[in-house]
Amino acid sequence: GLPMQGICQDDVILCPPKMFFAYGLGNQVYFPLKAKATTVCTSAPIKPESVWREWITHRPTVFMGVPTLFSGMIAYAEEHLSAAEIAEACSRTRFCVSGGEVLPPTLLNRWRTLTGLDILDGVGTTEMTHMFIVNRPGAVVPGSCGKPVPGFEAVLLGEDGKPVSQGEIGSLFAKGPTAALEYWNKPEKTAETMRDGGVFTGDKYYQDTEGNLFYVGRGDDMLRIGAIWVSPTEIENIITEHSVVQECAIVGAPNADGLVRPAAYVVLRKTGEGVCASAALAEEIKDYVKSKLPRFKCPARFEFVPDLPKTATGKIQRFRLRELSSKIEAA
Repeated sequence: GLPMQGICQDDVILCPPKMFFAYGLGNQVYFPLKAKATTVCTSAPIKPESVWREWITHRPTVFMGVPTLFSGMIAYAEEHLSAAEIAEACSRTRFCVSGGEVLPPTLLNRWRTLTGLDILDGVGTTEMTHMFIVNRPGAVVPGSCGKPVPGFEAVLLGEDGKPVSQGEIGSLFAKGPTAALEYWNKPEKTAETMRDGGVFTGDKYYQDTEGNLFYVGRGDDMLRIGAIWVSPTEIENIITEHSVVQECAIVGAPNADGLVRPAAYVVLRKTGEGVCASAALAEEIKDYVKSKLPRFKCPARFEFVPDLPKTATGKIQRFRLRELSSKIEAA
């Protein structure tokens, strides 16, 4: 993805995700070394305040983060930074890159409004070394992960192992020169995941007529409602459009009849208007979702939480929310 993003020796790269993750390793080590660029390294924990401080100090030309970090940085900037400080910090920045999880279009738009910068969302896995699908500078398609990087292939396969029709949801099989050949001492896992110079990622996508890929969820995160596959990401993107919502996660939870229905875990934005979690607010958000999506996709339950459980790279741990959900049901 290096030539495509035009990274060169004049660039100053700021990538808070650490080098011991594939995303941080590529952005902080491989790309800067290859391009003879400068990279900003710090051992400090990744916090919006300290990242903004690094941004103001070094005025990077390219910034790489994850959706959670962009969300936190918006919240911090709105409360603590002036428009002039933000403009000065971003004065040399050409674009930002996001990975790790799907970037909600609302978050992309809020970031653009705050900084005037685009975020190029993309997809990478450790097994493929780094990002192999990404949006192009100047041609961002909101909600999409972009197109395969030149030299890479993304094939969407159905349950029969054959490519699906355009527009249909399929499991991503990624091929390219950087694909891993095996897992260390895990022959069964290798046989299941890797073959023909490619990797089964376990993620589900669909492709539009232009060839852009849209992530709909991990195979094990997809919800089956009334025999229809439902993407948690689709519902999350709508909920985060609501003005009081900072972020949210959808998981499947059984209702009183034991049928799986979407349950929403919502983190509210810290606004000056004193927005409070309440049954009335849940109903308001629910009505908003119903105005945008078919009724069966609307969460049956809303839980307001202070934050969402995440991995060190900022990915939402849905399995922990599913565990929490079953504990609530049991109570």
